[in-house]
Amino acid sequence: MKIAHCTRFSVLALFLLALTWMLMIPSSAAAGRIAAGFALGEITGLSIKYWQDNERAFDFAAGWSDTETKVKLDYLFHEHGVIQVKEGRVFVYYGLGLYGHSDDDEPDDVFGIRVPFGIEYFIPNMPLSIYGDIAPAMDLNPETDFSGQVMLGARFIF
Repeated sequence: MKIAHCTRFSVLALFLLALTWMLMIPSSAAAGRIAAGFALGEITGLSIKYWQDNERAFDFAAGWSDTETKVKLDYLFHEHGVIQVKEGRVFVYYGLGLYGHSDDDEPDDVFGIRVPFGIEYFIPNMPLSIYGDIAPAMDLNPETDFSGQVMLGARFIF
C-alpha cells in the first residue's frame, strides 16, 4: 500500500516541528534538563534528549549526508533501579517513536514507527551519559515493511 510521496524537506520539517513542540510542553520544576551529543548506528549524527521529569523524556536524533537524511523522535519511559551499579546510575527505558529517511537515490521517502528498548548509564560526578537501544521498526511509507534499528551514543547533560 502506497501513501503520498513525501519530500526530504517535509520529513525534516515534520520532525523539527515535533522537536519545537516537545520543548514547549510544560513540565515540573525538576524537569527541563536537556542532553545533547552524538548517535552511531541506524542514525549517525546529532542526538538530543529532553527530560519532562525523572521518568519521561523525548529523544531526537538526526543524521545527514549529501544525498541522505535520517531522523527519529521517541517518547521514552525510564525505569530506575532495575539494574544496580556500584557507581553512577543506570536507567532501562522503552517507548514509542517515529522515524523518517530520505535518500536522493530512492524514489520514495521512508516513514514509520519504532518501539525502542534501551539502557542508559549516567557517569558519576560528570554530566555525561552513554546509551544504547534496539528498536523493532515498521515502515508505513512507501510500503509496509519490518526491520530492526540499533543505536549507540553519548550525551552531555546541561
